[in-house]
Amino acid sequence: MGVHIGKILFKKKGDPMKAMQKFAFSAIAAGAGAVGGSILTGGSTGGTLGGAAVGGIVGHEISKPK
Repeated sequence: MGVHIGKILFKKKGDPMKAMQKFAFSAIAAGAGAVGGSILTGGSTGGTLGGAAVGGIVGHEISKPK
């Protein structure tokens, strides 16, 4: 999986390190969202997955250049 993600990141135009940082930021935010969703819903699978999805989207949007 890591090799596949690397291929995707390096096909994009621009600095590959910025792309990797953006991916890492999104992944960290998704993890935080999963933890938050799990806590808020008492550990339900739907809450965990929903929190991860929302966290990943927020992390992706926040990491965009201004």
